Amino acid sequence: TAPRSVTEGAILARSSNPPQTPTGPRGLARFREQDISFASRGTFQGATEVWRTRVFLLSKAQTVGYGAIACVHVTASIRECWGTYTLPRGLIRVAGQVMNRRSFKVFVVGGSGIYAHAEGTLAANGTADVRALVFNFGS
Repeated sequence: TAPRSVTEGAILARSSNPPQTPTGPRGLARFREQDISFASRGTFQGATEVWRTRVFLLSKAQTVGYGAIACVHVTASIRECWGTYTLPRGLIRVAGQVMNRRSFKVFVVGGSGIYAHAEGTLAANGTADVRALVFNFGS
């Protein structure tokens, strides 16, 4: 069955697959994030950049977690990135190519707590320092 939409930050319960099949959250989790800090060593091949973010629920100004993303430039415009979102009920690990910090889509590659064995995607869209986040688990 297709994942159903879930409200702000909530996720569906883990699936009831057999133990040999990894189980993880299913559905959507929506947040927004704002940059706390950004550091870049340039855009040349091998240059690094790191950004830290504060994660909020969509409708409230209350901080519910933090994100940390690190990237290495493959070319002037393509970065290979990986990071962790720390939320009250667990961690979400992400990785993938980012060409534009305003709008990108990367893979969810794991997690802990309620996000253990998480798989799917993270789509971010917004401005350079404020983005809407949609984690699509099970996609």
